[in-house]
Amino acid sequence: MNRDITIPTVTTPAFRAKPIAQGSELRAQPQLPKCEKAWVMLPLWLWAVTIALTVWGTFSANPRLTPVSIIILTGCIQLLWRRGEPPVLVFACAMQWLQAAGVIFYTNFYNVSLEQAGGGAELETATWLSLTAVHFRAINAKISCVSPGT
Repeated sequence: MNRDITIPTVTTPAFRAKPIAQGSELRAQPQLPKCEKAWVMLPLWLWAVTIALTVWGTFSANPRLTPVSIIILTGCIQLLWRRGEPPVLVFACAMQWLQAAGVIFYTNFYNVSLEQAGGGAELETATWLSLTAVHFRAINAKISCVSPGT
């Protein structure tokens, strides 16, 4: 019983798949065309809002921490948002950022600096360290997610 079976090749505009291999070879996985990249450039309006909020932050009670925290949030989104994937890493980074930066905006609302609210420089130092940690965690997640060709 020797039957010749032909397997049709199915292609789509976005993905080019190879035909199913015969024997012990594995089926080829669809791949993104080489002209498309996995990362997404954020829209210009988001960068414009970031710049506007950064300028606003320089006139707040914490004129150095507020702009840096806003830039770190937008930078984390730029680093971790990947086309075709759910934004789980962005969400996790944003939650960490919110924990680190929440006190900044709380004290800005009451027009009190972090040094005055904490009774010393320790709260401001801890906030700087927390924001730095969030930034480096985002860079680390970006490096660990990079695969050849993306």
